[in-house]
Amino acid sequence: MANSQMLGFKLQIKEETNQQVFQEIHAILNHRLKPRQRIAKQETVDELHRFAILNHPVLRNRMYLKLLSGEMSQAEWQTFFSNYYHASCRGFCCTVLPRALHVHKDKNWRDYIKAMIKEEKTPSSHFVLLKEFIDSCGLEIEESVSAQTFINALLKGFTADIPFSLGYSLGIEVEGAYQIDLIERSSRQMFSEQLVTTNWFKIHLSDTGEQEHANMAVHTIEKTLNNQQDYQRLHQGFFQACNDTLNFMESIYDDLI
Repeated sequence: MANSQMLGFKLQIKEETNQQVFQEIHAILNHRLKPRQRIAKQETVDELHRFAILNHPVLRNRMYLKLLSGEMSQAEWQTFFSNYYHASCRGFCCTVLPRALHVHKDKNWRDYIKAMIKEEKTPSSHFVLLKEFIDSCGLEIEESVSAQTFINALLKGFTADIPFSLGYSLGIEVEGAYQIDLIERSSRQMFSEQLVTTNWFKIHLSDTGEQEHANMAVHTIEKTLNNQQDYQRLHQGFFQACNDTLNFMESIYDDLI
């Protein structure tokens, strides 16, 4: 095959791959984010809960596109899951939520965080379930600078003033449902057998997973916030969570190179 023909063939494959990736993105949006039912009484809160994230670049970051491309090597999966386990799972459960619980005395906030801590341990510790899945895939969990940077960002977001932290938590949970669905779909090509035997994805994608966490955040917000300044901070916290998640995923992508 001539060089020009080979180049044209590769470009065609790349274009087909890109089309498949964006079809998957739209499928996840239509399944996880767009059908959300309204539960917020206030327009500002409803906008954040159901619509604000849809045009944010976090949903189409380079790491997500790489995951959906079907072109991840075993080594790249190891890098991804090492970061994800340390920050988004174990770090969130064992470091961020306990610190968030003790930083404020407000009853609504504490009840919300306690409910999340309880859910993250039901039916057993979720970070243990994820590690079992990663181990079953033949991947090793390695230390990561990118993961620690994201843990630090999460700590800052969850231990700020209550309006900001509630917005931050809402952003993490709204994006989390989309994120976990995307990871599960992306894992099917290489780890289909292991997916059958793990409950981690089922738990987080069920009605009591990230979607319920987001609903709890909405209820807590409307019980807790009092004035326009509070809602400004709520808005800031939500988008800071989206930005921090975007930065984390982009940093993992850079770690692949």
